Formats: sequence, C-alpha cells, structure tokens
Amino acid sequence: MILYTLNNKNSVSKMFKIYIGVSIFCVILWKIYGNFSHGVSSIYMTYLFAWPLIMGALVNLVFMVIKKLPRPGSFSVNLYNSGVSALTVSSLLRGIFEIAGTACYLQTYLYNVGRLEHNIIIWRKCPGNFVCYGHYFCHVKKYRAEYNTANYEKWG
Repeated sequence: MILYTLNNKNSVSKMFKIYIGVSIFCVILWKIYGNFSHGVSSIYMTYLFAWPLIMGALVNLVFMVIKKLPRPGSFSVNLYNSGVSALTVSSLLRGIFEIAGTACYLQTYLYNVGRLEHNIIIWRKCPGNFVCYGHYFCHVKKYRAEYNTANYEKWG
C-alpha cells in the first residue's frame, strides 16, 4: 500500500482514489483466483476488497466531505495505512491458504500486527486524558466545551 500524509485536500482525494483502486484490484484478483480454485472459495478472499474500501476509502471520504476535521499527522497516517495494508495482505494469505487446504501461523502474526497498528491510531491518548479516534474527538470535545462556555457567557 502506498503511504501518503493527509495534510492537505489533494492528498486526501489522492488516498481515496488509491484505496478505491486497491479495492477494485482486490475484486479482480478474487475473480481471477476464483477461476483457478476448482470451485473452492474462502470468505477471506471473497471479501478481500472490504479492508481497503471500508478502512481506507470510507475514512478518506469522511475527510473529503467534512472539510473542517483536523488532519492527523504523517506518522499517524503512515501507521494507519500500514495497518490497513497488513490486514489486507493477511486476508489475502488466509484466503489463499484456505483455498489450498493448508494453514500457516505467520499469517496470524501479520493479522495481529495489522490490528495493533490500527488500534494504536484509534485508541491513542489525547491531551486532556481523552481516549479518542485519531485525535479527532479530542478536538470536538475541546471545541464544544469552548463553544458552550462562550455561548453561556454571551447569553448569560
């Protein structure tokens, strides 16, 4: 997966397009691999496209639609993208192994690393001891607190 930062509007739309492209590639890969699998299928291979579509394109779509959301830093974006790519590759390997009728313990390690990278970004500590999603909810709570205080002082 290609790693970019989400510091401006162009990179958000670029990442959205990349994740859509990766999702389409996963669907094509599933269709081609399905033709050579002798009628055996795997749910991990069938829904391989969902990892980059939901965790990548949908998140970037939210940033494109809600323009006032604070953008995460480059480290957070790179770690998040690495987690999405690890989960996607893990699902691909698991699907291949299931279709082949075998298993490998290394795929489980890759899946856990992807989950860990994703969860670090989602549940990292923010200023004010809030646990938040990608530093966004901290800003929302801080903004709401400032807004409510300002309106209370304004209206009495």
